[in-house]
Amino acid sequence: MRKRTLLLAASTLAAALTTGMVTALPATTASAAPSGLSGDFDGDGYRDIAVGVPEESLGAKQDAGAVVVLRGSARGLTGTGAKSFSQNTSGVPGTAESRDFFGDAVFLPDVTGDRRAELIAGARGENGDTGG
Repeated sequence: MRKRTLLLAASTLAAALTTGMVTALPATTASAAPSGLSGDFDGDGYRDIAVGVPEESLGAKQDAGAVVVLRGSARGLTGTGAKSFSQNTSGVPGTAESRDFFGDAVFLPDVTGDRRAELIAGARGENGDTGG
């Protein structure tokens, strides 16, 4: 099975979470500072979580997939300010296609060592390869 992994830069994700933009994400520096807390994408001092929704349909694109980011708060996770990312989101490589299953695997490592998590999402069906 071939799996393509896609990476969203922390600055892109943090900017989307803090400004509310989904389709026009800036590719420059984020407005939030890193808190050093594992899983804190937007630098607000609370852990955030990313949930893969690989069978999400986007218009006529069945099972294109998406990743939803829920923000952490003093009371825990909240749906307020939740953001959805797909391969149709600016800053995400590729284009959403049927049976891509984008988001079938989600990882939250600090790849760059900047004390802010990067979002890495797998797309097992990218380019028609569903592993079957």
